[in-house]
Amino acid sequence: VAVVRFTEVWGWEGIFEFRNGLGDENIFLGRESISNRLQFKIQDSSSLVCIVSAACIVPKNWMTIVAGYNHQSQTLKIRVNNEEVGSTTCSAALSDKTLSKTYLGKSNGYEAFFNGDIAGLFVFDEYMSTEMASFAADRIKRGMDQVVGECTSCPAGTYAQMPGASECAYCEAGKYQSATSASVCTQCAANASSPMGSIKAGACVCKLGYLGKGSASCAACARGKYHSHGLFLDSCAECVTGTYSLEGAPACTDCPEGMFQETASASVCTMCPANFSSPAGASECFNLGSRYQGTRRGLDSSLDMLRTQVHSLD
Repeated sequence: VAVVRFTEVWGWEGIFEFRNGLGDENIFLGRESISNRLQFKIQDSSSLVCIVSAACIVPKNWMTIVAGYNHQSQTLKIRVNNEEVGSTTCSAALSDKTLSKTYLGKSNGYEAFFNGDIAGLFVFDEYMSTEMASFAADRIKRGMDQVVGECTSCPAGTYAQMPGASECAYCEAGKYQSATSASVCTQCAANASSPMGSIKAGACVCKLGYLGKGSASCAACARGKYHSHGLFLDSCAECVTGTYSLEGAPACTDCPEGMFQETASASVCTMCPANFSSPAGASECFNLGSRYQGTRRGLDSSLDMLRTQVHSLD
């Protein structure tokens, strides 16, 4: 990661170079010839050279450059100001190197000195994530050291979100971490949750309507059954007559008015037949019989009597 600004144009201005000697293994970052192209080169030998370049140099403008090599994909990439400007796939995997000479603001060859300003340079002997590179660049811009003193272990219930993090982050809700010095938190099982900053697997609790060990698995209660945290049971409880439930229900629901359910553990309610009715939560229907006969006033009176009977049942 380099934060630099080019001013005047000279040929092959090197930002930095690591090298053992001319014609030997080297790593170079700088201007390509007298153009506006930025070049990143890694040389294994005279027969294996991997180069990527991009026309991205704007004189007197600050550039945050992230140049890296990914060994798994064998790709060389350049990012400038958070945007990828160049990428190439090397013809073969590049080898690890031990380079004894470091040149800053110049290279080991006959190239010109760097004309401009170098705010900072950070070399990381590992492929950096975009987040880590941004973190390093931000510290350079603020004039901060990349490594200061010894690192502190993150306590249980927290983790370091990236290498070089300045503080530990709490495990998010639905996760936990019992170990120290963690870089990730462990996810609770599906349909389970835990408070933020949880330090034990036991903090993962199955949601209402589910049963099991929250850190391993949570199974939904079957239709006609339910489970809530207020019930300290090892199995889902049955719905009583006059109620029903769907899969994963935290409680049973009363059958609506005009419907009934005479058996336990039901998943549906049954409609009352003609000339029968029921209040909500009923296990049987009541025959209205001859109360449907007579004048409108007589019908209203019969309905009033039925409401009185329903209330007395309550």
